[in-house]
Amino acid sequence: MMKRNFLCALVSLLLSAALAQCQQLTIQTENGKQAVLARGDIESLPHTKVVTHGSDTPARAKRAA
Repeated sequence: MMKRNFLCALVSLLLSAALAQCQQLTIQTENGKQAVLARGDIESLPHTKVVTHGSDTPARAKRAA
């Protein structure tokens, strides 16, 4: 029973470490150059909020500028 608990703890630790590493975005230009942005890099970008009133309900979008 203790071995099974250890195995479950180990698997959950490995999965959480893998998820923490997956919070990045790789961008490739037409020339093949790659840039990797981590979650902190994306969060630090200036953000823009856009609201349009062209229809019955306003459309809202929030994006990195």
